[in-house]
Amino acid sequence: MRLMRATMVFLSCSLLSASVFAAEVGQFRDWTAHAVDSAQGKVCYIVSIPTRKQPSNVNRDDVFFYVTTWSGQTDIAEPMVVTGYPYQPDSTTTVSVGSNTTSMFTKGDSAWVADRPSERKLIAAMRAGSAMIVKGTSRRGTVTTDTYSLSGVTAGLAAIAKACG
Repeated sequence: MRLMRATMVFLSCSLLSASVFAAEVGQFRDWTAHAVDSAQGKVCYIVSIPTRKQPSNVNRDDVFFYVTTWSGQTDIAEPMVVTGYPYQPDSTTTVSVGSNTTSMFTKGDSAWVADRPSERKLIAAMRAGSAMIVKGTSRRGTVTTDTYSLSGVTAGLAAIAKACG
């Protein structure tokens, strides 16, 4: 598990720093698809920002939800949230789409799903849903709730599968 966490932290940092050089694949309503060529191959992702952030009076950095895939591995779609503040150490955050709730482990200001079956379940719920709610707790104890529109997520996922296929 530690190796997986370290790998995910490295990949997310690489992805976020590489996003400056990412080519936009397309805009799909509330989600944007991008592709980045890296030394390890092409990385493709969709990204969205919350339509609502609560509490609204909390000072935070930018907030994003990503789903990433890699060339030759388009059967893997890895969800990740960047929440705009450091999470409480060793905490979890939750992502809810309809009646489906998925836990994500946290590190710094980011969170990931711990296993592939849970990732697949979350992605299926995202494809079928209309809104997604992410709840987390900051290092200071502030509970936040971010709401994302899922309009365009299915088309965005198809675009990154094609771009990285």
